[in-house]
Order: sequence, then structure tokens, then C-alpha cells
Amino acid sequence: MKTIIFLIASTILLSSFQSAKDPEIKLGKIKIFNDLIEIKIPSTFTVMHDYEVKKMYPADDLPKVVYADSLRNTRLALSNKKNATVEYQFKGVRTKYLADWQKSDPKLKELSNGGTTVDGRDMGFISVLHKSPEKIYRFVFMCDYKGMLLTGELICPKKGYKPWIEIGNEIMNSVDLK
Repeated sequence: MKTIIFLIASTILLSSFQSAKDPEIKLGKIKIFNDLIEIKIPSTFTVMHDYEVKKMYPADDLPKVVYADSLRNTRLALSNKKNATVEYQFKGVRTKYLADWQKSDPKLKELSNGGTTVDGRDMGFISVLHKSPEKIYRFVFMCDYKGMLLTGELICPKKGYKPWIEIGNEIMNSVDLK
């Protein structure tokens, strides 16, 4: 009898640790860029201050807005660059991203890339695992909108990144352009 109670208690305890380790991430809709875009982001994310963004991103490529978790480990950077799509097609943008990332991380592992249609527009995406200098998962999606290249970049630590693959796709597929 004691063995059965111990097994039941162990199972309950183990499942509670597992659920605490991988909490469900809920998404909520926000509007950005003067209400031109509606997109889902994790409901616990908050906007990063300008000084935080300037510390984390290169000065020549600052995103317009960054949302992040409380520790700033997982973040979603959103940008809109005018006339950028005239210069690049999605394949060219993908190639440029890969080349830039591989300069600092030759062991970079590309997980996926491709295209899809979201809200009636072509959307390109790429996901990679960085092994150095930081061990991170990166998912970038992009589309052309009124002569602008709209991009979203989801970054999280490599450890525990797998749930973020689905979340990144859900964020990308939630893009609603006005």
C-alpha cells in the first residue's frame, strides 16, 4: 500500500514539476506601426526601453520596437524598412542574413527556411541555431508591404527553444496587414 501511495505521489509531483518547467505561453494581439499591422505576441512580453534595445542590437540595424520577457532572454524585434524590398527578394534577404550570422558563428545550423502566404501576402522565413558566441534560437519572418520590408525576429536561448518553434510560426501566421 505504501508503495502505491509513493508511486502516485511521485507521479503527481513529477507532473507538477514538468508543467512548471514548460508553462503554456499564451498569445495576445497588438497593433504596431501606427495600427498598420496587427500581430500576436506572448501576453507576458513588454516593450523594451530604447536604451535596452541599443545595448542588444547593432546601431546600424536597430529594430523599430522590441517586446521581451521579464528577463529579456526571449524577445521579438519588429522592423519596417522603406524601399528595402526593391533591393532584395526574400531569397536575397535570407542569403544576407545567413552570411552575416555565419561571420560571427561559423558553426551556425540552419533549421528551416521557406515561404508561405499570410493574410494574402507572400511571407519568407528562416530559423537557425547559433552555437557561438551565444547559444540561441533565431526565427526571422518577412514580407513586402507597400514598398517596405516588414520583419519579425524571435530570439530565445537555445536551451528550451523547441516550444518557440511553434510559437514563432503562430506569431508569423497571425500577421494582419491593414
